[in-house]
Amino acid sequence: MTGAKAGARAWLGVSLGVLLAAAPGCGGGPSRSGGADALPRAETAEGLGAAREHDPARSWGTPTPSGPAPELALKAELERGSVEGELEAVLDGEARGLERDRALWSVARIGGGEALDRALAELDAADAQALAAAALLDVPASEPGSPPDPGAEGLDPRWRQLEDGLWTRYAVTDPHDLANLGALALAIARVGGGRSIERMGVELAGLEAARAGEDGATLRGRWELATRAVGVMCSRGFVIEAELARTLTDALESDAREVAEGSLYALSRCARSSGELLAESRESLALAKRLEPFVRDAAAVEEPTLARLAWRVFAAIGELPDPIPQAVLAARPSLAWTVEVEAARALGASEAGRQRIRERLRGIPLENFAGPRQHVLLAALQSMRGGIAGDARSTDAELTGIGQRLGEGRRSDDPRLRKLAALGSCELRLLQVIRTGKPEDLRGCEAQAGAPAIDPLPANWLANLEVEALLRATPATGAEGRTRDNLGTAAVEEGAALIGAGEGATEDRSVEAARRAHMASLLTMARDQDAARATPALAALAEVDDPAVLPVLRAALTRDDPGVLAAATTAIAVRSVDASKRDLEVVPLLEDLIRERRGAGSLEARLAAVEALGTLARSAVSVVTPEGVPGAEVGESPWLARTVVPLASDPSVAVRRRAREALLGHDDLVRAFDELEARGPSGAPIFGERLAADLEALLAEDTGAKGLRVTTSAGAFTIDFSGVASPINQANLAALAQAGFYEGLGFHRVVPGFVVQGGDPRGDGYGGPGYLVPCEWSNLRYVRGTVGMALAGKDTGGSQFFVTHTPQPHLDGRYTIIGQIRDPAELAVVDALLPGDRITGVEVLR
Repeated sequence: MTGAKAGARAWLGVSLGVLLAAAPGCGGGPSRSGGADALPRAETAEGLGAAREHDPARSWGTPTPSGPAPELALKAELERGSVEGELEAVLDGEARGLERDRALWSVARIGGGEALDRALAELDAADAQALAAAALLDVPASEPGSPPDPGAEGLDPRWRQLEDGLWTRYAVTDPHDLANLGALALAIARVGGGRSIERMGVELAGLEAARAGEDGATLRGRWELATRAVGVMCSRGFVIEAELARTLTDALESDAREVAEGSLYALSRCARSSGELLAESRESLALAKRLEPFVRDAAAVEEPTLARLAWRVFAAIGELPDPIPQAVLAARPSLAWTVEVEAARALGASEAGRQRIRERLRGIPLENFAGPRQHVLLAALQSMRGGIAGDARSTDAELTGIGQRLGEGRRSDDPRLRKLAALGSCELRLLQVIRTGKPEDLRGCEAQAGAPAIDPLPANWLANLEVEALLRATPATGAEGRTRDNLGTAAVEEGAALIGAGEGATEDRSVEAARRAHMASLLTMARDQDAARATPALAALAEVDDPAVLPVLRAALTRDDPGVLAAATTAIAVRSVDASKRDLEVVPLLEDLIRERRGAGSLEARLAAVEALGTLARSAVSVVTPEGVPGAEVGESPWLARTVVPLASDPSVAVRRRAREALLGHDDLVRAFDELEARGPSGAPIFGERLAADLEALLAEDTGAKGLRVTTSAGAFTIDFSGVASPINQANLAALAQAGFYEGLGFHRVVPGFVVQGGDPRGDGYGGPGYLVPCEWSNLRYVRGTVGMALAGKDTGGSQFFVTHTPQPHLDGRYTIIGQIRDPAELAVVDALLPGDRITGVEVLR
């Protein structure tokens, strides 16, 4: 998410100090008064006690203290070194209140063994801030491909002690104290492992009164906390057992709204990690039947949050309600757009659902998709990519009918509708290309003779569509659609028949020739000197099985573009899992990249290169000494000792974490790595050179930024900084805004119902200001309109930010929150953003 851009240092001097000197005080989301640019004044330190009362809608427990930041805490977070010395003295001394709380959170944000020791010590005191700060610690992985589990064999026993200590505190905490229970629930969700998800199941099974809707808010609040924690743990990769699945499913029949919502959220996240269990228990759980009441027309209108979550579960388990509600994709909308988006995704997973989508879209004028409902149209078209190749012949005529509607929209007087029609026309053309097997027909998809001009669609968006066309294009040979003739990366029902399918391949020569032509086009695109075209093509090579891929990926590692490097190394890392795609000759190139590419812009490439070396070591048992790898013997991986172990001293915590994971399975090397890391990172602090010089000036300032006013091609919105404890990241954004960095940049990522993301000077997700910014994690919740920082790993922030369309608990505690959009009218502006919409200006509000 980060990249290189020269000259950024001067920008930081503009307003970093201005903001940090008087960071906004905490609040529960006060409404603005006065004009559009007026924001509430910062709370004083003396007023923090009342302002920090627990609001369960905004935070897990007592929120992170966000008053004026002590210089000591800020300096420690910027240096990211040992917490011994002054910071430790504050915690062990007589300091109380804000100063000590900020020091505690700084230690947790920095992390490491000292932070773990501090969490264990503070846990005994049952201080609310200690309970909340424990959630920021990261358990190291102990087994390749598995989520980090504190109870894993061979892991530092202190992690198991912390998990047990959190549960002990949970058991003895006053059951009515939802603030401390909330802090503990997030800590357990982030630190706990398989034992914790089982214990949460026991907790939920014991809340009989909550499931029955009795005994008021307390038990329902506990249910909400526990189910949210289960959902977060499932997001980390843990699975639920049959008993917990039954508990969650039975609770769908509760009369208490909080109980139903919590259960739906947990199921929506766990259906992905525990899909096999839910599939095996489909009949006994009667899950689909229990979901149906939430998506029926009247219920979905009255309770859109419940309907949205229920549709997500439907999509995850691959089922549909019977009958499909009439309000979904109706000519006149009655449902919230976020509900229709999730419904469209669920419909797109089955042939009957796709037919329903096509029938409805043919009959709806484009103007009925104006406003945020635009996302429903695009999501519906996108949802059909995976299975449309095998749909009936009548599909082609149905797609033509949809095209006529989009053509009418391209001639609209409304420029927003014209842009929507252009985006939809390209999505539709992709579906037709998948059916015809002619990816070249995608070119010029946004153009229409005689239609008014539109702003150019994003180059990276069009390039990704082109890659999708090459991957999924399916030459027809007389069957009712085909699903086996793609290049192997598309999700198809019959599995991928890759080029060179081996024995049993029965494709006729014309089909094989077409597939080889598509492969040649994809490889040509991957070699393109235009990074916007090469990057998505290189990323797509991860799953393609063809020997011609290997030299293309090797050549990409010699290029300078950070996006190309990151895409190529990521593809190599993914391919290395499969013996048929493994390439040991790439090892020296990866090692050179890790040693030589140390700039902020190359961080993602370094991370992927480290991962690739680890995967090659775990799964590569070479039958010959790989050429070009000095000292390599059969079954040995010398690159781990000479290149990966020394990364224990790297100043980037993201690099150190990835390096340790790469060594898993090599116990001696892991021990050597841990011993070296315990000595501390070498070289200058990763943030110190750029930011530490500003600390002295910032504390002299007496005014600070209160937020940002962002003007876009779709309208304007205000990011309110108040109540959010991320002064370094807020200062960084204010500095960039004041320097004009964001003007003209686009929103390169729009995932309807999830986030919109912008602030990348490259426009493809790999760009940034040319430096890194530390994470300032907290226990605030990602609700609708929360603004956070995009990351490639811990402490890898830069200029990219995102805004959530809907609540996203799985992001809590792992992505820096920098502010909140509060005005409903301005949230509607965020909802209206489409790929390629641009930022025309950002004003710093003081």
